[in-house]
Amino acid sequence: MHRRVARVVEARAALLVTTSHVDSVRGGAISRDTFNDRQWKPALVEAGLIEPPVREWVESKRGGKPWRRDKWEMPREFGFHVLRHTFAGVVLAEGETITKLAEWLGHSDPAFTLRTYVHFMPKAGNRARAALGSFISEPPVEADASGDASEMDLPSSSPEIGGDDA
Repeated sequence: MHRRVARVVEARAALLVTTSHVDSVRGGAISRDTFNDRQWKPALVEAGLIEPPVREWVESKRGGKPWRRDKWEMPREFGFHVLRHTFAGVVLAEGETITKLAEWLGHSDPAFTLRTYVHFMPKAGNRARAALGSFISEPPVEADASGDASEMDLPSSSPEIGGDDA
């Protein structure tokens, strides 16, 4: 009898904007500038959030045909990059870990992700307050006849160190 061996393959996936047109260099990833100029900003114009671009023709430095350049006037808060922050805020508010978010966003250092998005972690302070409240509300430890205090246990409602809530 042949024994089947299951292999677990972990895939790393950064969050990218992709297209069905795959090339060998980027593997279907769309450049941020291309997406901004061809999809995102025109959608904001269509929604009435920003003005259409000012179009100008630029002469080629090599004597070729002139090319069109669009100059966009828009507030930073309407930029495409805000969608990354929105995504990060939503998943952190729902309890996802910083390390997983760092992986998804393509950050090599989870500490950078933490510094950038710590304000999206509203439950973090609540857990600490609950742990301290439980600790303070426990009855005091009594000393035995020798004057030594018995070992103090963590309250049962405290999260375990190194657990999912740490």
